Amino acid sequence: MRKDYLSTVFKTLGLVPVFCLTCAASFAGTANASCAEGPNSVKSVNRPEPVKPETSGPLSPKDALEYMKTAKGLVIVDVAAKRWYEREHFKGAVNIPIEDLSAEEEKKLYLRLPKGRPVLMHCRLGMIVPGAYRTLKRLRPDITEIYYIDGKPLFEAYNEWVAAYDK
Repeated sequence: MRKDYLSTVFKTLGLVPVFCLTCAASFAGTANASCAEGPNSVKSVNRPEPVKPETSGPLSPKDALEYMKTAKGLVIVDVAAKRWYEREHFKGAVNIPIEDLSAEEEKKLYLRLPKGRPVLMHCRLGMIVPGAYRTLKRLRPDITEIYYIDGKPLFEAYNEWVAAYDK
């Protein structure tokens, strides 16, 4: 019965279940081998080199900082309320305070963002920015590279880097 239930769940979600048979056997108590022990297993515990992020989606604050330092023509969009923006923001960021705006005002500001340049969005803790990200993705399919910071932005580190870079 459990197998039928899982099969139904996977089909409903459009997922294809993939299992490590050795691990499945060990969970069932029929084997003591681990997934790391196999002919195709990776012997090194070193993490792979970071790759360029996908063309959209969330970035950790640390990854976002590195991306901000290397992205050419980056547009930084701060979606926090104006009072938070005035306290602290990334140098050069555009403030689109979605909590202070109507949906129509928000849409007009998103439509003013330049085409063909990468966009990095953020708020203060990564809580309201995912919704703003989805809105921008829907409104602006012409902007193909859109990210958001999933967490607390590293304002000080970036602004110090910009100040040193500008010298």
